[in-house]
Amino acid sequence: MLSNYHKIKKDWCREKMRKFWQAFIDWAVVIVVSVWISGVGIGMGWLVGSLWPETRYIYEKPVNIVHGEVSAYTSSPDETDDTPCITASGAVAGEGIVATNCLEFGSRVRIAGRYYIVHDRMARRYDCDHFDIWFPSKAEAREFGRQFLRVKIEIIN
Repeated sequence: MLSNYHKIKKDWCREKMRKFWQAFIDWAVVIVVSVWISGVGIGMGWLVGSLWPETRYIYEKPVNIVHGEVSAYTSSPDETDDTPCITASGAVAGEGIVATNCLEFGSRVRIAGRYYIVHDRMARRYDCDHFDIWFPSKAEAREFGRQFLRVKIEIIN
């Protein structure tokens, strides 16, 4: 039989443990809900996709959709630096190349239903929502002009 002192001590320890586990569970719930809301968890792409810029998870690769200003350029010396046919990544300028300042080289971009690979950079005055598509001739570049389009960006690491 426990003395009154031991009974009080046992009750006190039991209460302390109950409070500890309740606080632990409360913090665990907060962390799980925070991760779920931020979309870090697997399969949370639908939640992140509702935020701006739109984000989707396709085959576990993040895809962003932005509304950007898309223009055209050629390898003409008056439009480029002293090496007009060589892009900033070192690739030879050609079909399927796009220039932008905020994406890594090799990132895939879909503009107007066609895929382009980032291999070049634009002038510093252009920000992240500007894209410049390479064209073989000035006539084709002028025909394309400057447009505001939805741009789908796939980050490829």
